[in-house]
Amino acid sequence: EVSDNSEAVSRDYAESVCIYREIAELLPDFDRTVFHGAAITYRDKGFIFTAPSGTGKSTHIKLWRRYLGKSVDIVNGDKPILRALGDDVFVDSSPWSGKEGWSKNRSAKLHGICVIKRGSENKIYKISGGEALPILIKQIYRPKNPLAFAKTLELMDKILKNLPVYILECDMSEEAVKTSFEALTNEEYEKAPV
Repeated sequence: EVSDNSEAVSRDYAESVCIYREIAELLPDFDRTVFHGAAITYRDKGFIFTAPSGTGKSTHIKLWRRYLGKSVDIVNGDKPILRALGDDVFVDSSPWSGKEGWSKNRSAKLHGICVIKRGSENKIYKISGGEALPILIKQIYRPKNPLAFAKTLELMDKILKNLPVYILECDMSEEAVKTSFEALTNEEYEKAPV
């Protein structure tokens, strides 16, 4: 029985959530975890923008695509899979791509993670692994199985040791793109020709 104050969900959606959880519980056995964020590539280098839902991840990705053109491509818009291979971390697409449905069957070596916060001026700064852990732990799937959760924490440790993590305080403007782009890619921003 469904009460008056609860939303009815479709059978397909409920089935998708159940499958997602089953897969997410098993991924740590394969040095992988589901991460909440929007993953893109810029000239085949992977980057993830993460934040609580509704903060502006998708909007920021749209701005990167608008101002940087075809050199930016989508990997996954909501729940990419992070995979460790040696000291490298890769971002892979998944079927769980958010309301925009942004997902391509691809993988890229991850070069950085950017945590978006709304701000009145655009600034970015790198944070330490210790500062990043409490922020990023909220963005990973946390398995119920203690052994799987321990493996997920090992993967998170590898991520924090091998990848830069930035905090981006921004509005949603071209200046925000320039700010994040230059820090993440270590290149000078140049707007793509229209």
